[in-house]
Amino acid sequence: MNRIAVIGKMESATKQDQPPRNDVKVNLLWNEMLEPLLLTLKIVGVYHETAFEGALKTQGQAEGSGWFPDADPEPPRSKSWRNGISRVYHALVCIYLWLNTIRMTYAIALNDRYGIFSQELITMQVYFYIVSICNTIMFVVCYRDKCMPYFRRHWNSSVTSLQTRRTHCSLDKTTLNTKDEINENQHKTPVRYNKWAMLVTVTCTCVMLINIAGMVFSTFGFGLNPLTSMGICGPWLSEPFCGINLIFAVYSNAAYAFPGALFSLICHNISLQFENLSEEFDQALNSSHPIDKKTLNCFRRRHAVICHTVEVADDVFSPFVGVVYLTNIPLIIFLLYELFYLANGNLLYISMTLCWLLVCSTNVLLPSLFAVQVYEKAHSLRRRVHELQMDTFDSDLSQVQLLFLARLDGPEIGMTALGCFVITKERVLAVVSTLITYFTILLQFQQTTPTTDITMATTNMTTNIPSFSRTSPEP
Repeated sequence: MNRIAVIGKMESATKQDQPPRNDVKVNLLWNEMLEPLLLTLKIVGVYHETAFEGALKTQGQAEGSGWFPDADPEPPRSKSWRNGISRVYHALVCIYLWLNTIRMTYAIALNDRYGIFSQELITMQVYFYIVSICNTIMFVVCYRDKCMPYFRRHWNSSVTSLQTRRTHCSLDKTTLNTKDEINENQHKTPVRYNKWAMLVTVTCTCVMLINIAGMVFSTFGFGLNPLTSMGICGPWLSEPFCGINLIFAVYSNAAYAFPGALFSLICHNISLQFENLSEEFDQALNSSHPIDKKTLNCFRRRHAVICHTVEVADDVFSPFVGVVYLTNIPLIIFLLYELFYLANGNLLYISMTLCWLLVCSTNVLLPSLFAVQVYEKAHSLRRRVHELQMDTFDSDLSQVQLLFLARLDGPEIGMTALGCFVITKERVLAVVSTLITYFTILLQFQQTTPTTDITMATTNMTTNIPSFSRTSPEP
């Protein structure tokens, strides 16, 4: 007997004799995984709750998504009037953001004579439009019955359905957790997941406070002047107005940071659902009994339930992801151009541009990485199902295996940007490589074309334009 056969037998024996794992985590309900973050979102006016009044139990939905148990009953009256106040507050914050955006547009139109700092005002104007659009999208998806309220209700029902299907699967008795172990996991797991939500909340709050401190310093640290305070105070450069309008910095930073944090945390928990399913599938493969048709079909249906959760989440967040891509990526390109051709060695301008670059890049990369994680985890069972081997040929089991592979090898499962494309690792790397290529081209042109030549060319173009008086006759 050769060495390879001996090693194969040793691995097979170790695989069958491996003790079952009972550390598979239980999926959490909506409030258990998001409660600290949702409370902060309500305080800063980025989120509000609306009772879902539609019928969740329908037969016309995707496979594995219908007939969920009613895990999220209607809220009591005391919570309903609080939700109404939160909705009005969210709407007022949206109006306030748009009014400040219009004010900033008027300030830039009046003050276009500050040299390179006028480009910084344009960057701030784009930022004001981004935060206004993002908060408006959050209000719409929270207000509409078939968006965030439906997703919140669907999440709780799908988690209950996954747990029910998990306990009724005909797996080997040694691979299933007992009822006491399940209750113990339900008691322990929320603490860990609440820590994740708390970590995200604290991180976003710290970033928001640092940005507010930077805005306050740029407004009052150099003295109240148009160059440093136009973004907050313009066009009315008075200290009382600047102090009052610093409230805008709180809401704008919250609208820029917290929606992406909510999207990232939901993507993280969806990927954990796929990961839990993969761990249980490994337990079934490592058990002493082969997988039968009923067991494999149970895993396939549970995978379909999580896939439908991805579809519902994508319906809610794809407009937000699309806005993040369509606004931040062109802004990054514009900031790179400013950094190479308009800075002219001004340290204050270079530092401000680098801060903007860091903020915009983080706002694009972090949600993209968590969305990529959903895609990777959703297709993680593909290799395991492909390599599923049976000692005896079973036509019924083969049919279920083919159905499972058709879903795994079929349309891509993941989050999209406005439904145009699924966010995968390859597409994120394509965006990053495009920005790196643009960065390299700018660097090469800066080395070959002196800045003085660009300035002289711009000056010559301006001076050679003929001027016409108002009294000159028209041709």
